[in-house]
Amino acid sequence: MATKWVSLDKLRYAISKIHTLLQGKVDKVDGKGLSANDLTAALKDNYDAAYTHSQAAHAPAAAEKNIIVGVQVNGADLTPSAARKVNVSVPTGALAGKSQVSETDLDDALKEKVNSASEGNHSHGNKTVLDQIEQADLDKLDGIAAGANKYVHPTSSGSKHIPTGGASGQILRWSADGTAVWGADNDTKYSPVTQSANGLMSAVDKKKLDEFGAASSYALKSDITQMYRYKGSVADASKLPASGQVAGDVYDIQAASSYGPTGTNVAWNGTAWDALGGAFTIEECTNAEIDQIFTDLAAG
Repeated sequence: MATKWVSLDKLRYAISKIHTLLQGKVDKVDGKGLSANDLTAALKDNYDAAYTHSQAAHAPAAAEKNIIVGVQVNGADLTPSAARKVNVSVPTGALAGKSQVSETDLDDALKEKVNSASEGNHSHGNKTVLDQIEQADLDKLDGIAAGANKYVHPTSSGSKHIPTGGASGQILRWSADGTAVWGADNDTKYSPVTQSANGLMSAVDKKKLDEFGAASSYALKSDITQMYRYKGSVADASKLPASGQVAGDVYDIQAASSYGPTGTNVAWNGTAWDALGGAFTIEECTNAEIDQIFTDLAAG
């Protein structure tokens, strides 16, 4: 019999069936019937009074119609006169009905002043200098970033270039903070290392290295990768090789046998074939199978 598994979709289906069954369930309360009036007389009277009140009109007795009770101009209250009138002053000049003022609305004297200012007919301390500025000069100024300044390459530590000079075989040596000079590359000789004295490596690393065993005591990569080697598939167990096989050879047996069910893999351990395990099928349960479970539960 195949092993069944339940996916999220099938679990969601099962839970929806349980939910549907619970929708028709009515909880039973001890001492109460499904159709009995269990309200006390006082509580029922309160409910009836609340319903009657909700159906009645609730306009206040002193309610008034929407009438104007005052007049304001720009948020300021206007007080009626003794004749119970409110006077609102509205400009009545030639510009009163205009949202914008044009040149023709100005008198001659004001018009002359405005035109003189717009045409540059005025004087100031730097007029001679400003009159010499052309549009090309303004375009150049617009192309300069804010806060820009003449660049000066820094000469501080970390910003200096490699010095000139030097010869083959020389190296740069530290001279001062941020400064290097060319010099000879001196040979460095290292002493043999011990577990207590540094040499070609640190004494700590030498001690770690000494603690390792001989190389022959460790498995080679080839030893690990050649543990099992798949050699092929045979129709039944009688077709397994009887000679020439080496430890680690693996075959798939298509038919059921003494080694296991259909699809069992066997490996040669040096003296015999050893079963590595068979194949089995995992299937998803169906909605019909879930329905049958609910049917079986309902039948007791």
